[in-house]
Formats: sequence, C-alpha cells, structure tokens
Amino acid sequence: MVYPVAEWRRRQSVTVEGEVRFPGEYSIIEGKTRISDVIARAGGPTRSASLVGSRILRRRVQAEPDQEFLRLSRMPVADMKREEYAYFKARSRELRGYLSIDVGTALESPGGVDDAPLVDGDLIVINRARATIEVAGQVRRPGLIEFDEGRSTQFYIDQAGGVLSNAHRRGIRVIKQGTGLWVKPSQDLRLEPGDTIFVPEKESIEWWELFKEGLLVVSQIATTVFIIQSVVH
Repeated sequence: MVYPVAEWRRRQSVTVEGEVRFPGEYSIIEGKTRISDVIARAGGPTRSASLVGSRILRRRVQAEPDQEFLRLSRMPVADMKREEYAYFKARSRELRGYLSIDVGTALESPGGVDDAPLVDGDLIVINRARATIEVAGQVRRPGLIEFDEGRSTQFYIDQAGGVLSNAHRRGIRVIKQGTGLWVKPSQDLRLEPGDTIFVPEKESIEWWELFKEGLLVVSQIATTVFIIQSVVH
C-alpha cells in the first residue's frame, strides 16, 4: 500500500540585521508572527540602536517591477512630459519595498497598527544611532554636523559655512532618515539625528523647455547638414 506524502513546505523565515543582540535568521508563521515577536527573540535592540531610522524591507515587493518606471527609464528625458519626469525622479529617490511603519512604536505597542505581521523573506534592519546631521550640496563645507536638539535647518547650514552663490535657497530640502522623504524646511519641522539637509544648485526657471528646445534645434541642424551633404554628393 502506498501512503500519500504530506506536501513539503520550505521553512518561512525573516532576517534581522544591525543593532540587536543576536542578529540572524528567525522562523516565522507568515501573517501571524509580528515585528515585536522577532525582535524580542533577537534579544532586543542594543544601546547603540536607533529605532527612528530602522526599517522593514519586504523583499517580495522589492522584486516586483514598477512597469511605469521601467517604461520611463527607456525613454529619452527630452521626450518625457513634466509629470512623467517628476514621477521618474520621485521613484528614483524612493526606497522601494520598505514598509511605512514606525519600528519604535511597534515595540512600544505590541499588537498595534505599526507592529505589522511579517511575511517570508522580510528583512528587519535596526540602525546604529547617529548623533549628526549631514549637510550636502551647495554649501561651503559639506559634511556632518554634531546634532543639537531643537536647532533649525538654517543653524546647520550656517555651521556648514553657509550657502554658495549658486545655491537654490527655495529648493532646500530635508531628507528624513526614517522614511527617506524629502521635506521642505519649516518652523514645525523637527530635525532628528541622521537627517540630511540638501542644498541644490540654481536652475533656470524654464530649464525644461529650454533643454527640449535645444535638443530640437540640434536635431534640426543635424538633419539640415545631412540633407545638404546628400545634395552635394
């Protein structure tokens, strides 16, 4: 008599990296095991951990292609509409596959909204705390500035020597460590260790149209030269 063999299933697991006591791979029950469960089994965050910048990467989603982004990546920039270029630029900056949750809140409130159920292949990264703010772009001394609680964006720019003459002041943005979002500075914006202040270079207001018109002119000139050469020969 032949007995049926139960279907074999690969062990479901997630990986924990960074500032926990016992980094490694941990088995889970997909859809039931939560973030707080796994981090507790990993010994919890170390004293050097920063939960603000910690992330959960859903590698299953990361592997799924963004068809619109792929389409635009094969298109010359000059052929893109403004909104297409804006989408392409925004998606280029994004960290695809990261869950929009607060790991700190997940640990403080087990079973809550942020304490999301995990799926097979997830990666939990607990970052090391950084006590600095990075100032990048068009400033005199780009680099890391010691974090000082309550200080404004302008304070850190001043600490970096101030902006250069070609800086686009209205385009200054803060890149949040925890989410990767680009945020316009304001009085209500709370800077956190690990954030980056980016000061872009000035651009002509009509740079996009000028760029496209320039390419069109170059193309027309090249076509005219080709026709003339064809007639001559």
